[in-house]
Amino acid sequence: MSGKGSFENQYPDYDQNTTQTLLKSKDAISEAFQKKLNNFKTSKLQYLTTNLQKEIFHDGTVYTGSAGLSLYYLMTAIGNPDMCNDYLQVTSAILASGKQFSAQTKSQSPLLWQWHDKVYLGAAHGMAGILYMLLQAAEYIKSNELRLFVKPSIDWLLSLRFSSGNFPSSLGSSSGDRLVQWCHGAPGLVPLCITAYKIFKEEKYLKTALQCGEVVWERGLCTKGYSICHGVSGNTYAFLQLYQITKKPVHLYRACCFMEWCALERPGSQLHQPDRPASLFEGLLGRIYLAEDINKPMDALFPAFCL
Repeated sequence: MSGKGSFENQYPDYDQNTTQTLLKSKDAISEAFQKKLNNFKTSKLQYLTTNLQKEIFHDGTVYTGSAGLSLYYLMTAIGNPDMCNDYLQVTSAILASGKQFSAQTKSQSPLLWQWHDKVYLGAAHGMAGILYMLLQAAEYIKSNELRLFVKPSIDWLLSLRFSSGNFPSSLGSSSGDRLVQWCHGAPGLVPLCITAYKIFKEEKYLKTALQCGEVVWERGLCTKGYSICHGVSGNTYAFLQLYQITKKPVHLYRACCFMEWCALERPGSQLHQPDRPASLFEGLLGRIYLAEDINKPMDALFPAFCL
């Protein structure tokens, strides 16, 4: 293991002469790998809907229950749906709450939010996820609010990076530079930085996204397992997002390596069993969703968190 939270990544990095088993060309996965993923999806979906049927219908949510399975079926039937509508009865409320808590705590960030009495920084519970959603609604936000509140808050968040390039899970966190997963750490900052780059046209955001990608490649084979939220599947989306913005095959290759890790299920590569083993965000359905998504890498979207 390379640290407490991840396995050592023993995949060779991208080389255009030695990656044919995973990539057909610089912009597509190989037919052999696609066949392997199709077999993976078929067998695992059968297992999910039979052996784990009681588990997947435990509740109706996207995160842990049957709505996640519905989202998967919708995605496979009509492609990736645009789920980013109806921002306007919503962005103003998010901005207002962020301003209020920032003023209350006298924060250096113009916007600040807390959850469970902590200022979380990651994509699932914290600043990165909220700011990312606001950027997706940029057309509904006044330009001066983007300039005076949203952008400085992003810059403040990025200033909290560890020297390694990773991010703390929360403000003042005692866990240190440990977690590299979508919900906490560098992987969840990739979509925020890419979107900030698109909107504000500043190279520093793309540079940070690429640096986060290096952290994920080095430390992203999580010992927690394969999940979308806090496992290797979620980290794979960071590479797909970097591939979409740069068109460089190294990122697609890295995504395929991490997808293969999730599909092979090597003994000892999941040290923590998920609370909801069938679910989209914690369990098997997340891997099935990724295996479907990676077939069209330019269109791949993190479930319910679109880019």
